[in-house]
Amino acid sequence: MRKLATIAPSFWLSDDAENLIHRGHDYLAVLVYLWTGPETPVCGLMPLATAQIAAKLRIRPQKVEAVLIELQDAGLIDHDGRLIWLKGYIEVQLGGMPNMSGSWIANTSNALSALPDCDLVSRYRDHYKVPKDCRKPKKRKTKKVAATGVTEQGPRQ
Repeated sequence: MRKLATIAPSFWLSDDAENLIHRGHDYLAVLVYLWTGPETPVCGLMPLATAQIAAKLRIRPQKVEAVLIELQDAGLIDHDGRLIWLKGYIEVQLGGMPNMSGSWIANTSNALSALPDCDLVSRYRDHYKVPKDCRKPKKRKTKKVAATGVTEQGPRQ
């Protein structure tokens, strides 16, 4: 679980926020929960848990499903019934597009490897340019033995 999640102050000035508020507080509650809930990973792509969201927010699962459709139509999320991608989540949490450093890509790739291989994960990988397998090869440790020219791996060549 990440330590902190934010919602950009500019969100509250956006048409998206205005539209969600006019639709009802359930719409805004679901989106805010998705962005700040304890189950949301740093990568913003996770299994869809409609019943869990409904229980936490004390609204009917059917209402959560209707809200998710509206959020997808608004371009705020993408989901396929199994997974949900919070569009723009990483950019807001990191303050811009992620630095495509080895650690960010490796951490994201590891998180994605726990998810089913499907079209939504592929679109996410394409969007953020995260390769399927980017684990760094482990370095072989050798221990030199003084003056003999022999290592634990065998004689030096």
